[in-house]
Amino acid sequence: RSEKPFIASAKTLIEFTKKIQDQYNYKLSAVNLGGGFGIKYLDGDEECDLSHTLPKMIESIDELIIEYELSISDIYIE
Repeated sequence: RSEKPFIASAKTLIEFTKKIQDQYNYKLSAVNLGGGFGIKYLDGDEECDLSHTLPKMIESIDELIIEYELSISDIYIE
């Protein structure tokens, strides 16, 4: 399974965090990406290699945090 949908979802969350910071002048220090990573919900679902996917997600999030000048110090995954 490709990590692209997971990275796209994380990017959406970080962009929303940036919007909150810009629109309301409120800085979040943590984000929670939720859970369900690697879970096969349907018989046709492919397995997700978390050892491959999670580092790519974290790298992408770290880059966005720097680019958007956010003060996020904690990223949670359930």
